[in-house]
Amino acid sequence: MEHHRFGCRRRPRCPAGNPRRAPRPTTVTGVLDLCDIFGPMTILLIRHASAGDRYRWWGDDADRPLDERGVAEAAALVELLDDRPVTAVLSSSAARCQQTVAPIARRNGIEVEVHDALGEGGADRATLLVRRLAGADAEATTVLCSHADVIPEVLRDLIMGGMHVSGGRGCAKASVWELTVDEGEVVHGHYRQRPVQPVWPAH
Repeated sequence: MEHHRFGCRRRPRCPAGNPRRAPRPTTVTGVLDLCDIFGPMTILLIRHASAGDRYRWWGDDADRPLDERGVAEAAALVELLDDRPVTAVLSSSAARCQQTVAPIARRNGIEVEVHDALGEGGADRATLLVRRLAGADAEATTVLCSHADVIPEVLRDLIMGGMHVSGGRGCAKASVWELTVDEGEVVHGHYRQRPVQPVWPAH
């Protein structure tokens, strides 16, 4: 599957109510330990919010932060989730990914856990992580934050494995794929576009 089918047109990388709340694990192992306690799981696969242009950033790309719009998008993601309890937040080590999901983690009183499988170039490992989490079959909402070269490949593998899709297809910054798990398998993926942005004042 080509990346553009999911709306990812990133240039090649430069070389140099009050629902029942589950326990709040802060590690992947903690999420997996819920498997004998609860039922179905939801996995929210999020692409990092706006972080400027990597070609205008002179430092280590891993340190590139969210820009003003990205900070607003990250805050809007919290509202998008409403009061849904989140049991774990996993992220690429990139600053822009961690900053995207940090507000969600704070809202739920948990920490962002950095996971190498969600980093750029880690599509195969990210797919294995998603399948591993799905296999836990825990009644939990787990948030994963990754990159444009990872998310489409994960989705491709899930679709080939029988996942049905609704809400269109895309991979815009700050967009969310809501993955529904049933009996240990990801059975449905629903695409939510990036949160609606405020009107920016003219400068």
